[in-house]
Amino acid sequence: MKEAKKEIKKARKEASQQRVRIIAADVAKGEALIKTVRDHIEKHGAFDCLITSAGATGPQYFEDIPLEDYERLMQINYLGTVASVKAVVPSMYKIFSPTKN
Repeated sequence: MKEAKKEIKKARKEASQQRVRIIAADVAKGEALIKTVRDHIEKHGAFDCLITSAGATGPQYFEDIPLEDYERLMQINYLGTVASVKAVVPSMYKIFSPTKN
């Protein structure tokens, strides 16, 4: 129990020294998103963690949604996440991977 208490205290101390940054970007515009994230990395350093939280939907039944709307939803909900990860992963490799630099 004493060892667990020490670990918790150490983790709290380390966490208090961490920075959380929020980047607002339009995930529907993949190349612009990648540029925004990479500019941020250049200015502030690599990411340790990435949390993406973008999504869109509509109040319609499946069969009533036009194909163009699905394409837009895929652009935001899927490709927006792909672009975010694509922008961040190269900097994470430099930190976490001994072989991929």
